Amino acid sequence: MQKYNWTETALHHHMLTELPKILFLHWTVTGNANDIINQAKEIMMQTSTFKNTTGQTRTPTSSGP
Repeated sequence: MQKYNWTETALHHHMLTELPKILFLHWTVTGNANDIINQAKEIMMQTSTFKNTTGQTRTPTSSGP
């Protein structure tokens, strides 16, 4: 997010006992919509992971190439 000058406005969770823990991130950014979409895809690919049934951590395919 810093690479593209996005501003983080909040990071929090709603439930105390949820598993897995879900964090909510709020942010602001201005610019061309297509550029922002591509930046968001890149950010998600660098920060998102999931565990499959074997316990191996993998990068999600839903965030795009």
